[in-house]
Amino acid sequence: MANNERYSIFSIRKFKAGVASVLIASGFFIAVGQPTSVLAEESTDPSTTMTSSTGEASSTSDMTQAGEENANSTTTMAQPTAAAQPTTAEEVKTAVAENIKENTEIPAAYLEKANEDGSGPFLAGVNSVIPFEAFGGDGMLTRALLKESDKAPWSDNGSAKHPALLPLESLTKNSYFYEVALDGPAAGRTGKDLIDTLKSTGTHTYKAAVKVYAEKAGMPDLTSQVTERSINVTINGLTPVADVKKAVDENIKTETAIAAAYLEKANADGSGPFLAGVNGTIPFEAFGGDGMLTRLLLKASENAPWSDNGADMNAPILPLDKLAKGQYFYQVALDGEAAGKTGKDLLDVLKDGSHVLNATVKVFGNKDGKADESNVVATRQVKVNINGLTAVENVKKAVDENIKAETTVPAAYLEKANADGS
Repeated sequence: MANNERYSIFSIRKFKAGVASVLIASGFFIAVGQPTSVLAEESTDPSTTMTSSTGEASSTSDMTQAGEENANSTTTMAQPTAAAQPTTAEEVKTAVAENIKENTEIPAAYLEKANEDGSGPFLAGVNSVIPFEAFGGDGMLTRALLKESDKAPWSDNGSAKHPALLPLESLTKNSYFYEVALDGPAAGRTGKDLIDTLKSTGTHTYKAAVKVYAEKAGMPDLTSQVTERSINVTINGLTPVADVKKAVDENIKTETAIAAAYLEKANADGSGPFLAGVNGTIPFEAFGGDGMLTRLLLKASENAPWSDNGADMNAPILPLDKLAKGQYFYQVALDGEAAGKTGKDLLDVLKDGSHVLNATVKVFGNKDGKADESNVVATRQVKVNINGLTAVENVKKAVDENIKAETTVPAAYLEKANADGS
């Protein structure tokens, strides 16, 4: 089977051995949401029995019914390349050390869209043991731990079935198993209990241990640990929609003025922070960044420092306290001649004289970690007074034409002036 071919995944109800939300993937079962793992040899015989780590056997005859119940618990795994030689323990150690990030941040969007009952791929391999080749499946939290994930697509709960990312090339199928064990309030929790804990704890950095085990008789051998890596995983908590709506209503001005000096110093090509979020959509937490036009829409900007194009990197102003990172997105859409324009085109329009523009602030929800512009969470109308620029040539002309070459100051004026020159 080619490296980019996908496994067909089915969901099964609880085994008699107590394994919940089990996935069968081209020859082996993956336990999702429980630390127990189950592995099966490839077989089309419906009477085949599987052995869990507890030693109990269970029939596969009820697969069809269970698959219908849990059809939404799907993911995609990469097919390991058929290697001439089995993957060695040293190769696994090297891959874990080199291909897994030391620090990973999970956007709130990923957590928000994970199945509420804790099923599905998001938590697969978290506080549970599954095959190592499943590490980088689409929609899995563990996918984000791989360095390669920075350029790879993501879909909520693997709905798009994007190709999985193997933790190392030519990984021998069924030879290694892994788990990512979280500490703190998440320690030992699985399924709905774990997803609820991650959501209620809020933004938190967990110490996580990535452990890889050898196999024995087709099962993970928890007594034979091949390697372990300690990492930090920051999971961003969630911000309720009601809090976003309240913040937009209470913390954004109904009218604001943009000083000509700010406009003049903006990058001439329209790049940089000044126009970020204006006629464009970016994360909501970027609303109040230093040097951004949108910063000036916030009431808190009145007492906050400013630097041209954010050169001083002054602290951003959040639209609301404890705003989740990556959960919401926004845009400030201008009307009139500025409608729809971006970059240099937009900057040139704003510079061309003074304007009073109507702006619509829109906040969106998310889908697959990106802005979902079909889901408008909050809106607000704002008047933006843009103080246009006066050309240097016009200033020179005014000086030349409107200032006298010679003048006389009457003595009476001097007499009445303050004696101390103030």
